[in-house]
Amino acid sequence: MISLDVAGAFDNVSWVSILYQLGEAACPLNIFRLVRSYLRNRSVCYETQVTRVVHEVNRVCPQGSCSGPLFWNIVADSLLNLTFPRNTYVQAYADDLVLVVWGHNESQIAERGREAMAIVEEWGELNGLRFSPQKTCMLPITYRRRLGIANLPVVELYGQPIRAVSELKYLGVIWDSGLTFHSHFKDRKAAIDTLSYRLTLTVCKWFSKQPRLLKKIYIGALESKLLFGHGTWGHRLKLKTFCEHLNVVQRRPLLAMTRAYRTSSTNSLQVLAGVPPLDFRALETYATFLILSE
Repeated sequence: MISLDVAGAFDNVSWVSILYQLGEAACPLNIFRLVRSYLRNRSVCYETQVTRVVHEVNRVCPQGSCSGPLFWNIVADSLLNLTFPRNTYVQAYADDLVLVVWGHNESQIAERGREAMAIVEEWGELNGLRFSPQKTCMLPITYRRRLGIANLPVVELYGQPIRAVSELKYLGVIWDSGLTFHSHFKDRKAAIDTLSYRLTLTVCKWFSKQPRLLKKIYIGALESKLLFGHGTWGHRLKLKTFCEHLNVVQRRPLLAMTRAYRTSSTNSLQVLAGVPPLDFRALETYATFLILSE
């Protein structure tokens, strides 16, 4: 899995590319003219008491604007519509691009990866975009350690080998080479523990000691934070050790809700708080995801 970092994605989108892709998509003429008029004759002016500089603008879709994400998606969609080699796949969410390459051995992955990267580089040149070799990285995903960092397939970006990593954070989920997601939940546990501690101090200071309020915050905010990304790690719920680890992550908020002794078991804390085990909630959420995604 190769994480592709577009250098200044929103700042370097060419307006010519936007208008071209709108034409290729058979955009209605009135909307095309409206966008063309919106992008025409734009400039940036810098003025002081002694000088005045005017610079013509022909690229950029400002992040945070209403039209910016749409303009970027129009250009990025052209990459997704390209024909890639067999056993390669491009995934995009806004400017977060991922290239997935799979094969039976190192040579297959390297060959298909080089072919796919050549297509990606050509697309970037056509649209005036450049990928950052320093931030682009590759995560080898394998089972039984058949493929490690020591014997990686060589895939290049602009003639430079892509840097290999043992963990990769994509869309808020930390991926590892074995898809165990242990690092992800270790990070989630640290974040939830800190957040639970701060919430406990705030609730006790301003709202007296109300366990029901903490429970409401847990169900509405903390539980959703813990279950984020269930579509990626949900397949691990069939493992007993993984489910036990989920319940350990849930422990700190339960202690805050029940105000019980730290030596109390997690199972008893779940009963006292009236909160179902986190692995049960994860199974329910993941099952819903599978039904809706079919």
